[in-house]
Amino acid sequence: MYRFIFLWLLSFTNAFSQTFFSQQFNLSEGLPQAFVTSIKQDPNGYLWVGTAAGGLSRFDGLHFKNFGIDDGLPSLFVNDIIVYQNQLWVSTNKGLCRFNGKSFEKIRLPKTISNTVTKRLIATENELYILLSNDEFWKRLPNNQYVHLYSMPKKYGVVVDLVDVKKEHWFLTHLNYIIKVNYDSFTIKKISGRILLSLIKTKNDSLLVCDRNTVYQTDLKFKSKKIIPIPDSVTIARKIFSFNNQYFLFTDKGFFFLKDKTFQPLKTNLNQREISATFFFEDKEGTGWVGTNQNGLFKFTTEPIRKVNINGKEFNGLIVDILKLKNNQLLISEYRKGNFLIDDNTVKKIDVLPSYAVNYGNLGDTLVFITPRNEIVLIHQNKIIPNPEFLSKLKSPSYIIERFKDSLLISNFKEIYTLKKNELKLYATFNNAYCFVKAGKKDFFGTENGIVVKKGNGLKKCITKTTLDNAQITMMYAINDSIVLIGTEGLGLWSAKVKNDSLKVIDRSYTNGRITFITKGKYFYVGTQVGVSVMEVTTEGKVKSKIHLGNKNGFTGIETVDYNFAFHPTMGLLIGSVNGLYQLDESAIKFDLSKPILKITSIEGKNLPTANNNWFNVPTEIVWPYNVKDIRIAFKTVSLRSADEFVYSYRLTGLMDDWTDLGKTNSLSFPELSPGNYKLEIRTNHVDEPQIVTLHYAFTIEKPWWLTHTFLILALLLFIYSVYLIIKYRINYFMISQQKINDNQRAMRKELAKDFHDELGNHLASIISNMQYLKINENTLPDNLKTRFNSLEKHASNLFFGTKDFIAAIDPEHESLDWVLSYIKDFGDELFGNSDIYFDSLPLHPWLKSRPIKSVYSRNIILIFKEAMTNALKHSRAEKVKFSFYRKNVSIYIILEDNGIGFTEGISDTNGFGINNMRERASKIEATLTIENNNPGVKIILFKENYNDWNN
Repeated sequence: MYRFIFLWLLSFTNAFSQTFFSQQFNLSEGLPQAFVTSIKQDPNGYLWVGTAAGGLSRFDGLHFKNFGIDDGLPSLFVNDIIVYQNQLWVSTNKGLCRFNGKSFEKIRLPKTISNTVTKRLIATENELYILLSNDEFWKRLPNNQYVHLYSMPKKYGVVVDLVDVKKEHWFLTHLNYIIKVNYDSFTIKKISGRILLSLIKTKNDSLLVCDRNTVYQTDLKFKSKKIIPIPDSVTIARKIFSFNNQYFLFTDKGFFFLKDKTFQPLKTNLNQREISATFFFEDKEGTGWVGTNQNGLFKFTTEPIRKVNINGKEFNGLIVDILKLKNNQLLISEYRKGNFLIDDNTVKKIDVLPSYAVNYGNLGDTLVFITPRNEIVLIHQNKIIPNPEFLSKLKSPSYIIERFKDSLLISNFKEIYTLKKNELKLYATFNNAYCFVKAGKKDFFGTENGIVVKKGNGLKKCITKTTLDNAQITMMYAINDSIVLIGTEGLGLWSAKVKNDSLKVIDRSYTNGRITFITKGKYFYVGTQVGVSVMEVTTEGKVKSKIHLGNKNGFTGIETVDYNFAFHPTMGLLIGSVNGLYQLDESAIKFDLSKPILKITSIEGKNLPTANNNWFNVPTEIVWPYNVKDIRIAFKTVSLRSADEFVYSYRLTGLMDDWTDLGKTNSLSFPELSPGNYKLEIRTNHVDEPQIVTLHYAFTIEKPWWLTHTFLILALLLFIYSVYLIIKYRINYFMISQQKINDNQRAMRKELAKDFHDELGNHLASIISNMQYLKINENTLPDNLKTRFNSLEKHASNLFFGTKDFIAAIDPEHESLDWVLSYIKDFGDELFGNSDIYFDSLPLHPWLKSRPIKSVYSRNIILIFKEAMTNALKHSRAEKVKFSFYRKNVSIYIILEDNGIGFTEGISDTNGFGINNMRERASKIEATLTIENNNPGVKIILFKENYNDWNN
């Protein structure tokens, strides 16, 4: 079995070779069965592997979790896997099912196809297509209905492969037919050759088809066909696939890749003949996965780093320094192994030096070495130049800082000198200077204690008010005249803006690590203690994009040292490390690889709903009950490219605002949290990589029910309702009491009216009767008594009718509009009955009986219209008087009108007719009295806006 098989070299661009880092997963790693039939990745980052008899397996990059019949799979024979509508769908030999986050639910299919094997699935955004084992093609509608699209004609053979190109389905059959189907339209093309086995579409939408020993390329209209030859040694071509913008072929003789329109063998140390590929899948992180029929699962990642082997010479030790010379020569110093000159793919050891160099530089044709003994050695044309006397000024240890114009800057950690061919000159005095950069017409030096700037004949400390002020500076580079990139020992990579004699920090790309770097074009290659990062840095000093290359990318010796980068026109970027010399293929660098997926796997706690334990469906914002305790939150990073050694930190806003230290613990516990709003933030990154993924999870612990707004509102409403009931009770009690008082008053009034009628009324009636008798004998009375008798008769009559009105008014039985208006009508009939005036009135309406009126109002209404009728009788000279009334909504109009002479001098002259009394009475009952002089005739209108007020 092949474990951790790597250094898989293939030709790529120019002179580079590309490394494939390979790893095999089989039964011993947890895969349930070695025959892989299908591979897919779900939205949560998991890799799902279907097998021929072992069911389904979910892979998180480290471990396999297997699913079988007990988990809801209809069968252990998995044919295909897809992601449709953000769910995992699986076709098996006994039906179709989908994953709900915990187990599999079988999909109900029509009876006509329920017992037929589902062979392949194709999913678009809103559509699902199913290919059955009898080569029928069905479509699933959004309403869970299934439509039969077409059946593949038997004469064309059995479908062996299927692709979707521009929303058209392309079938490959074992009888050498390619069939394009657009619903009921068939386009059929037969390709001569052996049995066709595999079909893929290219990036330009052409097709590549392979049979047992030939690969064909055809356009979508079958107008052109090209044959791409396979080496004669191949007898069976099993599978063609694309990966990393290349096309590969699995055969019985190993792996081949397409280059220069031919398939060329791919040299690996795998026993390729034993690997029979069945399926290929490329995940979101750019990793290739190959399923086989007997060797399980293989993982392939394309890596831009490989170990350098130049003309048989492989550098495996500590690379101390790399220097590029003129004519593209390279000078490499390897610890304890010496110094080597590389020229035109040849490697020559420089024997004149007894040992390796600590570091070196060049002045024209002269090489300047610093040896382990801190000696300066000059070499010209492979010969050591005797040390000039002026070099004695340098005191060990010495260190070459940088090229400076036509000189080298050399530091003995107390002074800085400029070295020319024949001259050593003191430049400045300063302790422990390591690096130099010129920016903004200023000379800046990195030291073991921050950055200094050359000012006049001295050096001035640059204060940035950050930890950079006390850092050991390892490297500096000017992006332009105003932006400087700064590498440190242990404090990471910084960028700063030049401002006069100082630097202002604007960005920090790494938080720790020892930094060295080199630049080419828009890329910066940054060496750290955990590998090399490639960054795009803007002219403002901001990092635009970044990718890290470490021990997961084939870089087995990851710690880099000073001056360990060099660019070569044919070999590209060379990197020296503690474990040898490496070559970086810039064309293989991908900045767009997907980030690992950080997910919460479970949330548990006392009194917490169990629904939160579904890994696929953990809500992003929930409300927990107030009594939840012992909360435990587990989380996980799913990365199929580099799954192990992730570290985490977190903070819980609302409880703690600072991030915790990085650690490998992937679960959190909170024994008891107070009610409130919380936001959990978890971030992770691989120990070898600076890329950070952050997860945000908000939740609310609700207040106890007795402190909730709902309860407080209900309590307030209950209090208000209680007050309302008390007030209502008091009002009802008052009204009942008042009603009793009113009833008593009514009874008293009724009794009073009866007694008044019986006593006073009877006596007045007797007096009037006697006076009527006397009137018969009026002629016998003396003249002086006649006048007094007539006056007495008048007053007695008025007193009788007034007493009658008073008695009627105080009788509670008469408190209705019906009685008031009826009384006025009767008075009119009696008043005008003995005159020449015709009195007319409207009949009473039933609604008047249900309209109560207080006696104080009814008496005033009666007196108003008695006065009006009396005036009409005495002064109008009318032939007709009419009494009427009508209502409008809740308003009432009571009208008396005549056709007499009217008021000839206007209404203002009518005071003598009792009009003022009538108006005063109307005002008392809150009504309006209007008098219209129609000439002839007068119209008197009593208007009440709301007659219900007369009952109050």
